[in-house]
Amino acid sequence: MNSSEEKINKVVEYLKNEKYANAEKIALSVIKQNPNNSTIWAILGGIYSIKKNYPKAIEACKKYIEILPNDPEGYNNLGYIFLNQDNFDEAAICYKKMINLDPHQAKGYYNLGIVFEKQKDLDNAINYFRKAISINPKYIEVYINLSLVLKNNGQILEANKEIEKALSIDPNNIEALNNLGNILLIQGKIHEAVDVVKKALKIDPQSSLLHNNKNYYLNFSNLYTKDFIFSEHIEFDKQFGNLNKKLNFLNIKKKIDKDKINIGYVSGDFKQHSVSFFFQPLLENHNREKFNIYCYSNNQFSDNVTIKIKLLSKKWTEIFDKSDNEVFDIIVNDKIDILVDLSGHTRGNRLIVFAKKPAPIQITWLGYPNTTGLSSIDYRFTDMITDPIGQTEKYYSEKLYRLPNNFLCFTGEEQTELLREIPFIRNNYITFGSFNNFSKITDETIKIWSSILNIIPNSRLVLKTSRENLEFNRFIKLFSNEGVEKKRIDYINRISNYRDHLELYNKIDIALDTFPYNGTTTTFEALWMGIPVITKRGDNHVSSVGASILTNIGLQNFIAKDLNQYIDLAKKISTDIDYLKVLRLRLREKLKKSLLCNGVSFAKDIEDAYKFIYENYFRKQKI
Repeated sequence: MNSSEEKINKVVEYLKNEKYANAEKIALSVIKQNPNNSTIWAILGGIYSIKKNYPKAIEACKKYIEILPNDPEGYNNLGYIFLNQDNFDEAAICYKKMINLDPHQAKGYYNLGIVFEKQKDLDNAINYFRKAISINPKYIEVYINLSLVLKNNGQILEANKEIEKALSIDPNNIEALNNLGNILLIQGKIHEAVDVVKKALKIDPQSSLLHNNKNYYLNFSNLYTKDFIFSEHIEFDKQFGNLNKKLNFLNIKKKIDKDKINIGYVSGDFKQHSVSFFFQPLLENHNREKFNIYCYSNNQFSDNVTIKIKLLSKKWTEIFDKSDNEVFDIIVNDKIDILVDLSGHTRGNRLIVFAKKPAPIQITWLGYPNTTGLSSIDYRFTDMITDPIGQTEKYYSEKLYRLPNNFLCFTGEEQTELLREIPFIRNNYITFGSFNNFSKITDETIKIWSSILNIIPNSRLVLKTSRENLEFNRFIKLFSNEGVEKKRIDYINRISNYRDHLELYNKIDIALDTFPYNGTTTTFEALWMGIPVITKRGDNHVSSVGASILTNIGLQNFIAKDLNQYIDLAKKISTDIDYLKVLRLRLREKLKKSLLCNGVSFAKDIEDAYKFIYENYFRKQKI
């Protein structure tokens, strides 16, 4: 083995151990000895890409192409770097050159499919993925990405078929199993989704993503006991709770009456998202004389909401491209006193950072209707209705802090037109509706809604999906099995404009809440548009959010204690047309004047909680 080969082997070893500086140093020494060594130019391009030094990465890849102009791999590597920079045009040029050099290899077509997927051109992405499969029917990565694109395009059954093909090639492929779980959830097959992800966890128990998804799925079914759901969440701590770095925070104590407290908020949803709807009233009304606000955004996408949140922050940090250890160091260096998780086990969370404990006090709130399971998170914000005293404490790893009024605050869209006439007047029949995530519409929910439709003559139900082109046949079949004709179910596709979305509520007389996973944003939106919501109160947080909202607006008469009463309420209210007319005229103002829309009061409640928790922390440390 010559000197260059030995050095290249050493570079590879350093790369495996993530010692990139050492790898780069040796690679450069090889280049100095042999500037025409194509292998080391390819490796160097990869090193610079990992370090996000894209100009040097591009230069290294072009050197490789200069040495081996007919090797498609050079254009593959160069295209990858352009793709990482969202330079889709240059990436597409590289991948087309790959195809020209070798039209019978599948990778170029697959890569072009990825480019179109990133550009949201899903039809072209699907075409190129299928071309790649026609060349290489065993190319598992293509099936996985094709399934994702089909899912995002609303072709759920097709997505299911393609991911099953991937699993026929490799039954233990973690990514494929995880994607199958997501697809099953969308179809309302909750228990199958949980089983698939639990199978994946047996293969890879250290995957935080799999733990996240499994825990999230459990909230959608009423067939799992609270004890079981809690035990599954605690598994997350058993796997990752040992990451706590046990920093000494005792030297950072501040005087509440004199020093500002540093509050850090971590979320993957600082954008047009339900979490931001409820976060903004707090952010807008925070007392900047008492608190410094830091926002850590784990999302690459930016919109007007993102910009607004950014402007309201003392410091804004994007963490989506940073490792857990990097984020940990950033938070420690920012000297955050109280770190707040806004995601729980939902997509975009950074719970592994919280497991490392970068702040002395850590709280979870808002984004997830259950415990995180992490012992490193100290508190969970809730209220008296979603978590009655003495009834739910044992199902949380965090200590419950019940805010004095409610755990949510909403800001409505003032410009949205509110039709003052209920739809019944022009239709001469009652229109029920639910704009909740379809994953919340379980088979039991459909049975109950069908009973309501069968009891109330000529009534109709309007459903709206958050996904474009979602195949609706499954729901139609389930309603049909319960004796409800297809013509009585109206289906509305995704609408991107928020005001247009809100105006769709003008088609509804009465909103029906989902169970056991209650709606939150959809309940507020319905009330804002003058529409009463019928909900069933459960015995845990996820199934009691509707009751909390309605109680705080004085609509306890719309809260059912069981499913029979849920049906009775729908029957009773649908016959009281005068009452529906009154509610249409008064509900928005009633909501606006309630504490549910009082950002000043809500921010004070949260800040009082921060002060109490902060002082209590150092009191316990005996300082």
